[in-house]
Amino acid sequence: MMAGLPSLIHIIVLASAIGTAAEVLTLDTQTMGEAIFANPLMLVNFYAPWCGHSKQLEPEFEKAAEHLRGRVTLAKVDATMEVELTQQYRVDGYPAVFFFKNGEYEEYTGARQNASIVRWVEEHSGPAITVLASEEELQKTLVQRVGTGSSYFVARGTKALQELFRQVAEMNRALGLFLFVENLAADSHVVQVHRGIDEVVELRGEAELADQARVTQFLQKEFLPPFGEITEDNYAAY
Repeated sequence: MMAGLPSLIHIIVLASAIGTAAEVLTLDTQTMGEAIFANPLMLVNFYAPWCGHSKQLEPEFEKAAEHLRGRVTLAKVDATMEVELTQQYRVDGYPAVFFFKNGEYEEYTGARQNASIVRWVEEHSGPAITVLASEEELQKTLVQRVGTGSSYFVARGTKALQELFRQVAEMNRALGLFLFVENLAADSHVVQVHRGIDEVVELRGEAELADQARVTQFLQKEFLPPFGEITEDNYAAY
């Protein structure tokens, strides 16, 4: 009986790191890797118990876990205790939040309220771009941007532009939401940044829209309004 005890303990520890309920999981050096393997989508909060910002995030993080139950696992790591993990992920401030998707991770760049966490995670969980069937669907989606403080990126054009836009989106998910509508009319081909209250900035031209580097540069330069409101969502970029 005693010979099987280590294996039983290992199973119990692993079970605590698998997201089957809405609670925020507690991870450490031993369970982190297992949790990443067991949960294809996972948001991990590296916190310090004494940190005021960490304390403020905690209840919002728990609410987000409830909203994302069954879709995305939320977990936390006490960075003051798990020094090895803190160094591995280069945590230099608290809280530091990372989103893991199929083993790859990126830093969470959204605000610290429940609704913002849920929205950011949902946007980063699926495909890099959302392909809409019609201009009407696009306009309905753009209405949802109002009041969020987020930037939306829109491309209208051919399949070639769709693929280029997808590649740009894969590398720049943190900037905002990427939307595409197929439009074969050459004079309608465009990449737009919808930002601020109601600002729209455009990039046009066949050569410009065929140049991935140029499209990327345009989006990175224009995603924030020059005199926009500074919020938790965008303060770092200013």
